[in-house]
Amino acid sequence: MITRISVEIENLAFESKLGKPAIFTYRYHQEGSQFLTILLPGHAYYKDAPLMWYTANAAFQAGTNTLSFEYGYQANRSDLDQSSMKVTIEELKCSIDEFLGEHSYKGIFVVSKSIGTVFASELNTLLNQRISSYVFLTPLKDTIEFMRTCTRILVMVGEEDPVFNKEDINTVRALPNAEVLSFPGANHILEIPGDFEGSLGILVQIAKKCYDFIRKEVEKAQES
Repeated sequence: MITRISVEIENLAFESKLGKPAIFTYRYHQEGSQFLTILLPGHAYYKDAPLMWYTANAAFQAGTNTLSFEYGYQANRSDLDQSSMKVTIEELKCSIDEFLGEHSYKGIFVVSKSIGTVFASELNTLLNQRISSYVFLTPLKDTIEFMRTCTRILVMVGEEDPVFNKEDINTVRALPNAEVLSFPGANHILEIPGDFEGSLGILVQIAKKCYDFIRKEVEKAQES
């Protein structure tokens, strides 16, 4: 049986203090959804890069609308330093606050990668703990303490990631609220150098796991 999913896509421009506006991609079900997944990419890993693209598709097929972010410094091809990081956090908060002022959701999920995991921790206060669950892709060590405070998290990381080592992985794996999937040989972009087939296999596993995780969370929220 073939199920057709009706989708609409909007590109939303948000003015940035760094110059050109940042472009966010909003995908929504024509029949409506009570759930939203916010996607926060990495430092130099854009919203249309493979991990972000396929996890966005997975979240959409799991029944949520999706909002994929471009940061102001990415739009302007500038470096991320302390000043631009502060601006980025402020602009994320303002843009999400404005967006949610126009769109109401029963549940919000966040998929973040690398520096996006730091931004995700900053958004929790803004959203007044409305975020149901988090997916962390190649998180930074600084976010471990925040992970402890989350209700439910899915963490996916490479075992050869230089910024999140095996000790960090074991620390998160021990958390009662965490589900952890680690990939032998994979680096910070969850690829195995010199092995395109293995890298593609990891990408498929990540997308499937993201779909299963968010779908289960949606079903639980619908029952409550």
